[in-house]
Amino acid sequence: MPEVDKSEIMRRVLQTLIDMSGRKTTKGLAVIKMSTLITKLQDKYDFLKNVEIKDTRFVEFEDPVSVMSGINKAKSDDVGRAIHDIIKDMNDSLGDDAGHFFIKELRRNIGDDYSTVMEDMGVDLGLMQLEFEVNQMTKKLEKTWFSEQMHVLDRCVYKYIDIILNAYIPAYASEHPPTNKVYKLFRY
Repeated sequence: MPEVDKSEIMRRVLQTLIDMSGRKTTKGLAVIKMSTLITKLQDKYDFLKNVEIKDTRFVEFEDPVSVMSGINKAKSDDVGRAIHDIIKDMNDSLGDDAGHFFIKELRRNIGDDYSTVMEDMGVDLGLMQLEFEVNQMTKKLEKTWFSEQMHVLDRCVYKYIDIILNAYIPAYASEHPPTNKVYKLFRY
């Protein structure tokens, strides 16, 4: 593949992300999300000021993404990190279900030539997919583990409270039977 400008890589990635997100939500929401994301990342990556995202829902023949050639002056690694952050944020914004296939679909839609150039910039979509899947499995394991631990803790606390209440409340209950609200709160 001939040398591709960083501006062309950025334009292709952003346009593909907007198209993909637009199919999962709406094109308008995808454009707004991307515009907001680019604005937010401009503090971290100054060269993103060369990127403009326009709402073109009512203009048929214009792309929402325009990238000025000024981005070509930035270091490839920096542009790669920015692309990585953009992909990750867009993936996260779609939620767990849509996000599972997001990077695979992006890789397919971007094409092998652009994927190769992106890898040279430090953006490995295969690795990103693997990271996403590992994070998902970790969340599920943590949720399962936490749920089981909370169930055990809940049973232990209940037993402890039951022992204390049985030891101390009978005397209290005999003196104040109708106001025994504490004991009722902890009964399942």
